[in-house]
Amino acid sequence: FVEHKANHEIPNRHEYSIDEKNDCWYSVPEMMTMKQTTMTMVRLVDSNPLCAKLLCTRGFEGMTKKGSKTRSRHRRYVKTAVFKAQKQQRSFGIFANEESIGLVSESESLSSRIDAAKLAFADFEEVKKIYLSDRKLVELLRQVN
Repeated sequence: FVEHKANHEIPNRHEYSIDEKNDCWYSVPEMMTMKQTTMTMVRLVDSNPLCAKLLCTRGFEGMTKKGSKTRSRHRRYVKTAVFKAQKQQRSFGIFANEESIGLVSESESLSSRIDAAKLAFADFEEVKKIYLSDRKLVELLRQVN
């Protein structure tokens, strides 16, 4: 067992004042500004390949035309495979084999998972370059290992 050091009381949401609640959330105009900024960046990236190289587009992959088409194609493949498996099961008199359908979905979504893993690895490599350039961090990592 781990030694328990402190308790932190979290107030009920009804105990917050209106001002405190408003301070915790973005206002509608703030949300609209963020959305407009994001969509402007996505349009820039879609219209000019140079912008994609100059701007950090991490997180916007699915919002570009190419990303949206890729995501739709992956979804369509998975749905088609699942519907085909369901139809095949029904032809054998099986009406609810969720495990089998799950395996079909998992198998068909493999390319999406591989793409996500590649992106995660690229992020890791970028972070490693940034942080390992700091000599103090390098020394700290050596001490830990």
